Amino acid sequence: MKNIANTFAAFIIFTSFLFSQPQPLTILHVNDSHSTLEAIGPRDANLKGTLGGVSRVATLVGMTKMTEPNVLFLHAGDISIGDVFFNKNIQIPELQILDAIGVDAMTLGNHEFDLGPSTLLYAFSQS
Repeated sequence: MKNIANTFAAFIIFTSFLFSQPQPLTILHVNDSHSTLEAIGPRDANLKGTLGGVSRVATLVGMTKMTEPNVLFLHAGDISIGDVFFNKNIQIPELQILDAIGVDAMTLGNHEFDLGPSTLLYAFSQS
């Protein structure tokens, strides 16, 4: 009886793809944002930075989620260290903003541990 059950399970597993329909998946990925919440780089006529910034990320993620059926938004770490925002708030705003934008998953980069694991745990508890 066990062999029949195993054979049936294997049949289901190996033939299930025959009945499935392909689903598009859009993956949005950012990394090494280093607390750069404001746009940086060369300035435009209004003295706004032309590179990066969370408003650009939020706009891109929001527009993509409105037009694409399956969107996965990932951050590959190093959200902190590198800007005055971090020095004042130890990455709490960065975590709150990523949550508000709708990050689906994030890995921890080496800079998340620069002030030690207890500071990282505190930031997570406050965001």
